[in-house]
Amino acid sequence: TERLIRDMTDLPGKGSRPFARDVLFPRKASQLALQALLDPDVPLFTLIEGAPLAGKSSVLREIAEGTHGSEDLAVLMLRGHTTGLFQSLANLFSAELEWNLSPTDARQWLRRMSLGETGPILVLAIDGVDPGSDMAADLEELTTLLPGTRLKVILTTDQRKALTHTPNGRGKSALGESTWSVHVDQLDLDELRQALRVLAEHGLFFAAGVEYAVEYRAPWLLRYLYDDVAREG
Repeated sequence: TERLIRDMTDLPGKGSRPFARDVLFPRKASQLALQALLDPDVPLFTLIEGAPLAGKSSVLREIAEGTHGSEDLAVLMLRGHTTGLFQSLANLFSAELEWNLSPTDARQWLRRMSLGETGPILVLAIDGVDPGSDMAADLEELTTLLPGTRLKVILTTDQRKALTHTPNGRGKSALGESTWSVHVDQLDLDELRQALRVLAEHGLFFAAGVEYAVEYRAPWLLRYLYDDVAREG
């Protein structure tokens, strides 16, 4: 997870990757999602949905970094745009731990972890799941494994309905039947004030009353301004 976040993070002044080093705007959606992950009555999947550039990936980052060292949750963050879930896990274990696993082994490992009686809940945090992808298909299959309560999945998508409903749009898919959703939108007043405090720590200050300007509620705009100032500095 730390390596993936590092790979997705730019140095100050760069703007090509999702995250900026040392800059993370706290979101209420992150706290709602965190509560869902800890609640045994919430379904297997917690879906972070919202418009592109609303900050969905940053919610995963905030949860991953905020639970570092937690005894309750162990977050494993994955990309959703590569291979399927089970192949992604097999590749990861091979690269990081030199475990030569097949996708079937990874599938069985997940089920065993989900049925454990002790230790933290394993949280798969998957960034960017597209409808019809190998990752979406494997998540659908995951529901058929009847996983236990020690496994949760939190994922982001730009296409919520296509992911959680059948192709004709009339009914819910297996994934949709096991999903609880959190919507991420523009920053509200409290979130914007927190974001402004974060930016102030990096030497970026705004005129009084800026929190009431609607255009500054977009996280991507604040990130752009931060990078612009960092380049000049």
